Amino acid sequence: MKKWFTISHYPSWILMFVLLNTNLFAYVVTDFGDTAVFTGTNSTQLASLDAAVGITGFLIEDFEDNTPISGLTISGTVCCPSSINTTTSIDSLAQASSVGNWDGTRAIVITLLDETVFNYAPGTNSFGIGIGDIETVTSLQVNGSTVIADMQALSFIHRIEDDQRDMYIRIDREAGDAPITQVSFTISANDGVFFDRLAVDPVLTEASVPEINSFFLLLPLLCFLGFRRK
Repeated sequence: MKKWFTISHYPSWILMFVLLNTNLFAYVVTDFGDTAVFTGTNSTQLASLDAAVGITGFLIEDFEDNTPISGLTISGTVCCPSSINTTTSIDSLAQASSVGNWDGTRAIVITLLDETVFNYAPGTNSFGIGIGDIETVTSLQVNGSTVIADMQALSFIHRIEDDQRDMYIRIDREAGDAPITQVSFTISANDGVFFDRLAVDPVLTEASVPEINSFFLLLPLLCFLGFRRK
């Protein structure tokens, strides 16, 4: 007879330990297809884009000038140019584009060979960025933890030709999540990826809903299991 795993085989203290360390909340990633939200780069069109992807009123890094917004740095373990750590200049990464940019006339282009990291020291509740030219498996991490294993699997990725806009993503902090201070992209193969119109919510607030630990939601189950073992 095949023996199936049952939760009652384990002592209640083990179950409590696991559940007390399980958080029901996680960062939420929403993706938007470029054909649905991008219509052009004049001010009216950009206002429509911002409204469509939920970043109206956010601080915007458009990569059009040489100085990033305060608190933003870009770093990479292995990328081109090698070992970047951009604090006062973005010109070395910027490239003129009419199909990979989400605003203005240029985007930054990074050849990912391992990991590229966007650090925002003040922390934010929401982080948005336009992405283009994803041609291979690319994962997304928030504060060091993977939230999307393969961005090619997202619903609204729009991949038709090289160097073009693929999608816009917005990452939102949920109740119980730490403020977003780091967003990174990791790839296992050499690939040039476009990034543009980075947006951060300038108002960092605590979540309005208090963190609810799954232990309290599953307390009745624990009680049931405790009685079962008697």
